[in-house]
Parts: sequence; structure tokens; C-alpha cells
Amino acid sequence: MSKRRVLVAIALVVLAPVWGAVVVSAAPVENDTYAVAQGTSCTEIQPVTNESQPAEAFYDYRNPNTEPNSSTFSSFGTTEYQESSTSTLLFYEGSEGASIVLVHGELGDEDGGSTLTMAFEGLPADGAWVVEDDEYSGRDDDWDLGDTTASIDWMWG
Repeated sequence: MSKRRVLVAIALVVLAPVWGAVVVSAAPVENDTYAVAQGTSCTEIQPVTNESQPAEAFYDYRNPNTEPNSSTFSSFGTTEYQESSTSTLLFYEGSEGASIVLVHGELGDEDGGSTLTMAFEGLPADGAWVVEDDEYSGRDDDWDLGDTTASIDWMWG
């Protein structure tokens, strides 16, 4: 039987066409399969793989204070996976290990706003949050991070 890395993601989602993401990375893994479980449903997921770049480069986060900059707080590296009014979860295997990537909405689609509540269990203890979109003073997102768990209330407009 193959080894499995199972991410238990419980998401209460109200979607709107906006963008944002979070990336959590861990050391290189030797798993054969990734899976996402929500409620009683469990689905195997194929990772996006590019061993030449780390998750931060793949995500390519830009805002008014980054170089290159953008007037938006957005991912420019994940446009191929973005979709209006949709939250996307993917696994990324890059040069520094495996990552979970979440993208909300589509770059350039500025209509509306929403909230997403996520709970993660079974995250690697040696992992790190390498990109937190919308890191700025006064943000209204709530991040409760444990050693192998995370509870996140993410709001955007």
C-alpha cells in the first residue's frame, strides 16, 4: 500500500471573485499520494511539480511594496489555476519540498468580497508558512497556527 499524506481540510466557503493565497511548505517528502478530505469525501490530488523553484517563486506574490510591485495583493504565478468565484487548493512540489497552496478567485476579477474559514490537521511539524497573502497592518484575517494544525478565517474584498 502506498504511503499517503492526508490533509484534512474543512472549509466553510462563501466565494467571491477575488484573489489571495497562502502557502505552507515542509521539507522534501517521499509520499506516493496526496489526498484532501472534507466531511466524508476523500479525493486524491496530483501535485504541481517544478523542482527548479521554491513555492515562493511559483506563487509570485506581488503588492504595492514588493519588487516587482502591483497595485493589487495578488499571486501572479498561479494564474493558470485561478478561476473567478472559486477557491482552489493545490499541492506544489518545488525545489525546497512540498507545499499547500490556496488561491481565491482570479487576478483582475475585482468584483465582490467574501470570507473563507479553514481548518487544517496533520500538517508537518517541520513546516513553515512561507507566503501569507495580505500581510499588512490592520488586516482582518485571523490565523491560529499550531505545530501541526491551523485555523484560518480569511476575509477579502
